[in-house]
Amino acid sequence: MRLIFLGIGGTLPTADRSLSSVAVEIGSVRFLLDCGEGTQKQLMRSNFSYMKLDAIFISHFHGDHILGIPGLLQTLSLNNRRKELYIIGPTGTRELIEHMERISFYRREYSLIVGEAEPGEEFDVKGVRVRTISSRHSLQGLIYRLEEPTPEYVVNRERVKERAAEVGVDPEEYTKMLLKKIEKGESVDEELLKRPRPGRSLVYTGDTAFFEELVEFSKGADVLISEATFPSEMEEKALEWGHMTVAQAARLAKEASVGMLFLIHFSPRIKGVEGIEEVRREAQAIFGNSAVPEELEEYVVRKRRSPPGKPSK
Repeated sequence: MRLIFLGIGGTLPTADRSLSSVAVEIGSVRFLLDCGEGTQKQLMRSNFSYMKLDAIFISHFHGDHILGIPGLLQTLSLNNRRKELYIIGPTGTRELIEHMERISFYRREYSLIVGEAEPGEEFDVKGVRVRTISSRHSLQGLIYRLEEPTPEYVVNRERVKERAAEVGVDPEEYTKMLLKKIEKGESVDEELLKRPRPGRSLVYTGDTAFFEELVEFSKGADVLISEATFPSEMEEKALEWGHMTVAQAARLAKEASVGMLFLIHFSPRIKGVEGIEEVRREAQAIFGNSAVPEELEEYVVRKRRSPPGKPSK
């Protein structure tokens, strides 16, 4: 699983921050989490092929999360895209996309499959399991959990090497024979297989206030990408507007025992390098595996060897 942070700003862009969007690569599947204004330019600057994009997940309909969609759809068409594209969001997404296409005045040659998800729904997109709950924001929205499929089995390479040596066969050839047997449904020696680690998981909050159900929803996720719109001294204002503070986002990560917390969606009130450093220090004092990504920074999510809640070295 690979992440590229395209925009970490919230509400409005600044000279050094773009608006909300995160590119996610799970195997050969590529997603966007939200698509704020300027996202396609950030994609062009990144090591992520927008032409190979499979789906866009919309958290809610505020402009800083969706206004990059019309331009991106048109750019895909102008580049002769033929591959289908999924767009998934809350109730009203179909109408939203219809309006966006009407005002763009372009001819689309690829299929656009628009889906509306309900809170509490579970579904698959290109083999990735997606779960949702409702956000607590000033506008209806969804929080997403993406889960990489867990393989049914993993070949025990060390045991296969030993067995191959016993029968005088090349280990690679023995592995191929083993996989063919499994594919045909034939029984194999269980010693040659081992239990796979669970697939990696990611929770993306979009815009939301802190609430206890979100802790349970995020439990054990390898990565939590959480909004942290307000400085911690503005907790009352954050609650009023349906957002989280830096401290609340870090508390969420700690209580949910996630592997890594990435803080994004910063208000313009959080200014410059000094403001970001203060955010980082405050979050890490509560949850050690906290980070503030730089825009266009890439992060590879590795499977955790340590139990949930303990930092992976």
